[in-house]
Amino acid sequence: MRKYNLYCCVFATTGSLIYGYDSGIISTTLGQKTFPAYFNNPSDNLIGAIVSTYSGGQGLGNLAGGYLGDKLGRKRTIWLASTLALAGAILQTAAVNMPMFLVGRIVAGFAIGLVYAVASIYNAEIAPPKIRGVMVAMQTLLIASGYALSNWVGLFGSFASGNASWRIPLGIQCLPAVILIIGLFWLPESPRWLLMQGRESEAQAVIMKLHEEASGDKTFAEAEFNQMKQQIEYEREVSVKSWTQLFTKPSNRRRLLLGVLLQVFLQTTGVNVVNYYQTQIFSSIGIQGRNVLWVSAAFGMIGVISTAICLTYIDKVGRRKPLFYTSIALTIDMILLMVFSKYYANSTNKVGQGFTVAWIFIFSFIFSLGETKGKTLEEIAEVFGDHVAFTEYVGTAGNGATVTRKEANLAAAADEVEHDSIKEK
Repeated sequence: MRKYNLYCCVFATTGSLIYGYDSGIISTTLGQKTFPAYFNNPSDNLIGAIVSTYSGGQGLGNLAGGYLGDKLGRKRTIWLASTLALAGAILQTAAVNMPMFLVGRIVAGFAIGLVYAVASIYNAEIAPPKIRGVMVAMQTLLIASGYALSNWVGLFGSFASGNASWRIPLGIQCLPAVILIIGLFWLPESPRWLLMQGRESEAQAVIMKLHEEASGDKTFAEAEFNQMKQQIEYEREVSVKSWTQLFTKPSNRRRLLLGVLLQVFLQTTGVNVVNYYQTQIFSSIGIQGRNVLWVSAAFGMIGVISTAICLTYIDKVGRRKPLFYTSIALTIDMILLMVFSKYYANSTNKVGQGFTVAWIFIFSFIFSLGETKGKTLEEIAEVFGDHVAFTEYVGTAGNGATVTRKEANLAAAADEVEHDSIKEK
């Protein structure tokens, strides 16, 4: 692979790292002793608002991602999202009162929702076909890595004195946003989006730059351009033209219900509760002081390890079986977690408290084994079929079912085998 392709792919996946870090940093922030002290010991309802405002903003950003990605282009939308992420991080880091902090959370949440909706699409559309699947899978791993990184940064931030213990970890949110903003100046626009806008000469120039062989052979690049052009023309002929067709056609209604409910149930597993409130949970079962952050840092690594394991088998066994079996395992784990936390949370039984922590760790491990952090979106796209999945937006944003384009589906669109499979349909 040419260095330029590698450069583009690395910077394009930075959005996933931002998503993971920004989503995870609030957990260790709430675990810092100086944070609640600075904000006059916020009530449980206010702590809930700190978490939920971010998720609400994320949902709105995800909702806007499909429209802005098509209207402004992938590159400019990612630039807008990165700029907003930077602004949100600055507001949180420099917050002097709770309203300022909450505004920062909303802005950051909106930005991250926007990044998630568009950056993954962009990454799939510019990645070389031979590594496209790997790059799409890497996004899931980078989200988990960003989350783990936020826990470790929060831990080391606790060694700083005063309010720096929570301001520094929050301020580090700025770094990946700045890197992405700067890197975008050298990244090309999505060739697929350019073709959708009728800008064929520009799209062809981008594809040549991305896919031309080092030897100067343009055969593959030309074939990629022609295939992509034919694919878009085909989509325009068979695509669903309006939202009403999703509801008036029985088969579309069933697919819509399957796609939305899968994402709703994904969020109602309690994954966000565990991730956001893990430090409070650990504190409630007798873990005190900086030990809470050490346990939290270890917890963050579980997702990275489990996601990496998942990527080794998911393409071999499919998505349905892992989702089925891990859903059963999650149910059992949550039942055990509820029982143990009820009876041992405030007790002196160290064995029971240890098992409570273990069930929390196992929850993260099982959740990632089922690949529920992102690539199940591929299955939704396949359920809908190309005439719907390429043109409609049914997906997930933060805390529930909202609307976004399927990045993995777009990745598959550019593969040469896709055109043949579409004809068969």
